[in-house]
Amino acid sequence: MNNKAISDHQKIVNLLIEHGADVNLADKSGMTPLQHATSCGYREMADTLTDAGGK
Repeated sequence: MNNKAISDHQKIVNLLIEHGADVNLADKSGMTPLQHATSCGYREMADTLTDAGGK
């Protein structure tokens, strides 16, 4: 999911969340999708991930 959060693919991330994707799965550097979205300034994505339990 991190790659999608980085590139701001809102619809794809919504679909992944709807199908039970782990929104807190960190990448190999230890960053979560929410951390990536926040660092890239993707506010809507960050809100979506937060609402889905992202940390």
